[in-house]
Amino acid sequence: WPVSGLVVCDQPGTQNEARVIGLAMFAWSDRRAGGSDIYAQLIRPDGSRSPDWPATGLAVCTVAGDQYSPLLAPNLVGGGFVVWKDERALFGASQFQPPSSSCSPTRRSARLSVGRPK
Repeated sequence: WPVSGLVVCDQPGTQNEARVIGLAMFAWSDRRAGGSDIYAQLIRPDGSRSPDWPATGLAVCTVAGDQYSPLLAPNLVGGGFVVWKDERALFGASQFQPPSSSCSPTRRSARLSVGRPK
């Protein structure tokens, strides 16, 4: 890893509520587009970004309404799951989504929503 540290995200706006699991899978809430969205980044053991993931972070959820308070949990294949709070429509829900089972940025993964009316 670089002696001076490694920038995980350098986009405009506020990035906060960062979480990390495993070797280095990060998730955070991000206001680069105005509202709060969820992004993730995978850093390899040598401190470099995974070439399969966008340099500015993988957009996990960027739908209308705010998404915040991400949490990470490891899976059994070296990746992880992202869980976050979501303020869409009439529900305050918790969303769950693996970036992918192979830890690459695909959108074929399942998403589970658990919520109740506000």
